[in-house]
Amino acid sequence: MQQRSDSFETFTRSLGAARSRREAVGTIGRWLGGSMLGVFGLNSCAQENVPAAAQAASSTAMGGGSPALQPLAKPAVCKTAANATCCAGTYTDIQYDPKNCGACGVACPPGQSCYSGKCYAICPTGSTYCNGQCINTSNDPKNCGACGNVCANGTCTNGSCGCPSGQSLCNGQCINTSSDPNNCGACGNVCINGTCANGSCVCQPGFANCNNNGADGCETNLMSDVRNCGSCGVTCPAGATCVSGVCTSPTCTDGVKNGSETDVDCGGPNCPKCAAGRQCNVSSDCVSGICSAGICMGATCNDGVRNGLETDVDCGGPTCQKCVSGKQCNISSDCLSGVCTAGICA
Repeated sequence: MQQRSDSFETFTRSLGAARSRREAVGTIGRWLGGSMLGVFGLNSCAQENVPAAAQAASSTAMGGGSPALQPLAKPAVCKTAANATCCAGTYTDIQYDPKNCGACGVACPPGQSCYSGKCYAICPTGSTYCNGQCINTSNDPKNCGACGNVCANGTCTNGSCGCPSGQSLCNGQCINTSSDPNNCGACGNVCINGTCANGSCVCQPGFANCNNNGADGCETNLMSDVRNCGSCGVTCPAGATCVSGVCTSPTCTDGVKNGSETDVDCGGPNCPKCAAGRQCNVSSDCVSGICSAGICMGATCNDGVRNGLETDVDCGGPTCQKCVSGKQCNISSDCLSGVCTAGICA
């Protein structure tokens, strides 16, 4: 403080000895480190308040009389910004300074900028900062075209709510109903066994829309439907089948279960008997002669039926027990007695 007082006394003596206004101004400028008070402003806000006597001396030297004792004005550069604030000895605009955003010492995180006194993320090209996130407002239904603009239909295209021209909103998606097989001509219209062209279902080869109902598409298989064999409305005769689009009378070798067969090409009164594991209606449909629960059973030596390699019921042959006297045989080894005469065990 003594040094400051001595310096000020030196300043006042020098100011009193000035022979002209120019010399007085120079003395004031040197005492303040080369800055002209109230003309060019201060370089550091730390010097903002200087002794009132210095202002009075300055005003007197400039011919202004005796001024009121008031702090010096802020530098001219700060006068252009309403929010200029002194932070750590330097004037700054806390509205845009990322190191002092909104208040001195409030620094924005790395990668963010300061705008209107708040930190914002610096978003990549094509996105906008909305509610703490970088959003593509060209397709975000909650921020369509601008932050907070919510699309009622849930779809945002090129920054506008709704679908592009030529598309329709189907189940939350923009669909080209002129070519989409799941929404052909209208939302939900599915082309079964077909494709969609110009908003209409086009059936695949071998299929047709015989009921003229667009809801079920190409529902008819023309290759196998006996009521639409080859084309819609062609009905095959009773007992016939539709094979490759042609009505065909059933045979025991056509590879299809048809006619009176109980399984494919077997069973029934006209075709060969069915092997074990095939479907049957009665025992006579089966090679084993045994039909149980609609299935032909395999031959055994205790099923009560002459089947398999047996020469009589459950006896004879290479696998079953030998037959007693009076049972049928083919050779002597079929008989318990070892004698087979005229096909009968002795």
